[in-house]
Amino acid sequence: MSQLIDQRYQILDMLGRGGMGVVYRAMDRLTQQTVALKQVTVSVDWLAFSRSHESNRLLSLAVEFQVLAALRHPHIISVLDFGFDAHRQPYFTMELLTAAQPLTRAAAGTPQTTQVRYLAELLQALAYLHRRGVIHRDLKPGNVLVQANQVKVLDFGLAQQHTVGAQDAPLAGTLAYLAPELLTHSPASIQSDLYAVGLIACELFHGEFPYQRQDLAVLLNEILHTTPDVSDLPPALADFLTTLLAKNPDERPTSAEAALDMLCAAVTQPPPPETATIRESYLQASSFVGRDQELATLAAALQATINGQGSTWLIGGESGVGKSRLLDELRIRALIAGVTVVRGQGVEGGGLSYQLWRDVLPRLILGIELSDLEAGVLKDIVPAIDALLNRDIPAVPPLDGRAGQQRLALTIADVFRRQPRPVLLLLEDLHWAEAYLEPLKQLLAIADQLPHMMIVGTYRSDERPDLPAALAHMQLLPLERLAEDEVAALAASMLGADARRPDLVRWLTQQTEGNIFFLVEVVRALAEEAGRLADIAAMQLPETILVGGVQQIVRRRLGRVPEWGQPLLKVAAVAGRQIDEAVLEQIIHADDPHLLAENRLASWLTACAEAAVLEIREGRWRFTHDKLRETVVRDLPNAEGQSLNRRVGAALEAVYPRDPAYAEALLEHWHRAGDLDKEIVYLAPVAERLIDIQADYARAQHVLERGLDRLPEDDPRCAALLNRLAATWRNRGDRERAQAITARAHQLALHFGDQREAARSLSSLGTIAASQGVYAEARTYFQQSLTFAQAAADHKRTAQSLNNLGAVAAHQGEYAEARAHHLHGLDIAQAIGDQRSVASSLSNLGMLAVREGLYSEAWDYYRRGLALARAMGDQRNIALSLHNLGNLAIRQEAYAEARGYLQESLALAEAIGQQRIIAGSLVNLGDVALRQREFASARLYFQRSLSLVKALGDQKGIADNLLHLGEAALWEGAYADARAHLQQSLALAQTLGDQLATAHSLHRLGLVALRGGEAATAQAYHQHSLSIYAAVNAEPELLMVVSSLAEVLHARGDRVRAAQ
Repeated sequence: MSQLIDQRYQILDMLGRGGMGVVYRAMDRLTQQTVALKQVTVSVDWLAFSRSHESNRLLSLAVEFQVLAALRHPHIISVLDFGFDAHRQPYFTMELLTAAQPLTRAAAGTPQTTQVRYLAELLQALAYLHRRGVIHRDLKPGNVLVQANQVKVLDFGLAQQHTVGAQDAPLAGTLAYLAPELLTHSPASIQSDLYAVGLIACELFHGEFPYQRQDLAVLLNEILHTTPDVSDLPPALADFLTTLLAKNPDERPTSAEAALDMLCAAVTQPPPPETATIRESYLQASSFVGRDQELATLAAALQATINGQGSTWLIGGESGVGKSRLLDELRIRALIAGVTVVRGQGVEGGGLSYQLWRDVLPRLILGIELSDLEAGVLKDIVPAIDALLNRDIPAVPPLDGRAGQQRLALTIADVFRRQPRPVLLLLEDLHWAEAYLEPLKQLLAIADQLPHMMIVGTYRSDERPDLPAALAHMQLLPLERLAEDEVAALAASMLGADARRPDLVRWLTQQTEGNIFFLVEVVRALAEEAGRLADIAAMQLPETILVGGVQQIVRRRLGRVPEWGQPLLKVAAVAGRQIDEAVLEQIIHADDPHLLAENRLASWLTACAEAAVLEIREGRWRFTHDKLRETVVRDLPNAEGQSLNRRVGAALEAVYPRDPAYAEALLEHWHRAGDLDKEIVYLAPVAERLIDIQADYARAQHVLERGLDRLPEDDPRCAALLNRLAATWRNRGDRERAQAITARAHQLALHFGDQREAARSLSSLGTIAASQGVYAEARTYFQQSLTFAQAAADHKRTAQSLNNLGAVAAHQGEYAEARAHHLHGLDIAQAIGDQRSVASSLSNLGMLAVREGLYSEAWDYYRRGLALARAMGDQRNIALSLHNLGNLAIRQEAYAEARGYLQESLALAEAIGQQRIIAGSLVNLGDVALRQREFASARLYFQRSLSLVKALGDQKGIADNLLHLGEAALWEGAYADARAHLQQSLALAQTLGDQLATAHSLHRLGLVALRGGEAATAQAYHQHSLSIYAAVNAEPELLMVVSSLAEVLHARGDRVRAAQ
């Protein structure tokens, strides 16, 4: 079979078919695990549900699936995922049991002690299900399997309804195992499940089913009126079975725990240890209240998205106010509507690089075709992409800084753009994801191109009140605390109608101020005092919560994790909200190599889930609320916190050796462990990634300054850290501070003979000098950097230094020297495979060829650069190459071609937010319009560009735009305006020391003077510009000025010189 379910599950073969649906063996393309997938083929109207009472039965089914997927117990099969396929047919997946047998077959011929153990495990599983409000409804030996000598209960919670007679109400379950009351229209219950256990127990002990099944009428009569004969069993065991099989459900045990106690007493065995309490099921299943308006708003937006009108939302509120639950409700509605739902979450401290997107992208990748370049760009944050796409994905050339961010963001945006179905993107805890918001901002920038996409993010308004300003395109939806009537509704859902007692509601509102998380915790604490949830409404309320308030109540909940599980709970809290099972297994194994870590971990996860400290969300374990994790970490003594961070760090290194994705997490763990040497090992590479890949300069500064504060000032490792710290300030525009820090780094590098860092610091100093127009000083720095780089055999730095020297030489009009440097740098970059440096060299050589009038050569360099930029997915350099090609086309008067290049450059630059390229493309588009005498259009282009460069503080760009505005005014005959613009341009160019820009302004001022009849003034301007062009060897401009000077001389009557 080759059928794909929901683009994720590859059907391999059919395992079985039942009344409710078909079960397949399937490959989960996301996890590469083989699972069992059950497609529900009967009408939803014929399904019975354990706990949902929604009028929309499809919605009820989705709620039921969500409950089942959150259950984890050693004796129930794990429901891993659920959804609705392209035809809106429901399905769910489970762990695949291999070599499993039905309980009765597995128990046949075994000692009674084994049979009793199997029954005890079945009752433990039922106790767990019942506490969470799940009635099995269809217990039979085929749904109770034994694998590896352990019971596994499956197919719980859902059952098909059957009709016994034409006038009878539908019944749920397999007829032979139905309790008598179900045949008389009573609802399924704990007692009806226990009756089925009694029948299974009879089969275990007798080897056959106690009723006659060949004739339906006889079967129904025996179920209603005949008590199976168990007199051959020991009296206590016989009494146990007789009680389970009582025709009156009120005579059966009240719970699976009670039945388990009876069984153990009958065989004189102690009951297995059990720590959970029945009230947890009610607390975890509390109703969704107080958010009807917000849910209605989001549901309407979801429907609009399905109809082709997408939207973006930002849900704000304090911790514990109910943001995640609101997303859960929206997710269910999206799934049943056939929407693809993906969910990401920010992690305190940042987590792995681009943590927010790691759970989002794999699901989306499955449904589209990706090129090798696109897949390679995503590989850093989707490490398993080779397996997902079933092909080897080659590495892509790295891009530094903002270029790398833009390439990734645009690739992610394209993944969303190409989805075949509407998409709901849920992003939780954005207040912790600031470093990785670039893809989100890119999606927001092109939201109008994604009509079938809805984005909903959440954030803690008490932690990042300014986040809405940073995500201004998103509609804000604030969540306030619950009002008193909403507190009453939530209390009633947990405690019953009596909980609406006015004094109780007022008390709960005062103590919790309407915070949902606090309210549930307070109810837990009251239940412990009252004994039962139902007794809270009648109890005498204390004046206030326990000493220590809600924080102390949170600690009480944490205390419900068994004592043996507390050490691992602390480790997990230190590791983060998401549970990394591989890391915890490594820690367990390190503590006791003889202990089977997997079994120990499974028991711990179950114990924590029963204490409502952990939950499973979409197949992954995590703390039910981050306040729980935060409390564990906050309460750790300093020494213990350091020790735990050390253990987590060591485990991460063992499980993910040399994986750069974990470098930042390891940096934090070793910092908190107080291990300075380990911290420094990760500090430099983390800082480089933050600066060069993520452009997160603030975070880089924080970790670098923190590390430097702990190192002695004369430590040789400081040079590398100072160089990277200087880069953060340089990239943020603080050249003075960058220069001072770089100078310190250079002194240290020289002192310790660190040639590599000396080359880096000199290169940085040269870049600062060049940006200030001090080219002689910049050349000295770059030459020295080249010397150190060559001595250190640092080929990448050597190529960069040569390119820098070439750029400085070009600025100084020394074109032959510039060409030699660029060609040398190109050779080295090609030899070491540094594609980014190759692209830089090609661009520099192209600009140099233009200055020398070698247009054919320039075309070749620019086109090669464009091809390379496209191959790398370097959006900035693609836009820049297109801009350069457009500029070159203008020089050759190929205006239609120029306009095409420039419009493509402008569109791409706008998509990636490259303001300088936008400004450059606008000014060149204005130039095209001007040369085609489209004066109004030209002025608009120039004015738009001028506004941008003014906002950027780009003085050279301002001078350039004023020059073009002056030229436009000149062509239109507005000589006064032209002179004003050109004089401003000239003043700026002279202040900047930009010789070419100065000459351009002087030449245009000469043209204005000539048109105004001031021939002598015009001649002076032209001669001045001519001397500058000659000094910098600008041949195309020389020819142009000579022609203008001839015109001036002719106007003054000096025809001989004009002819010369």
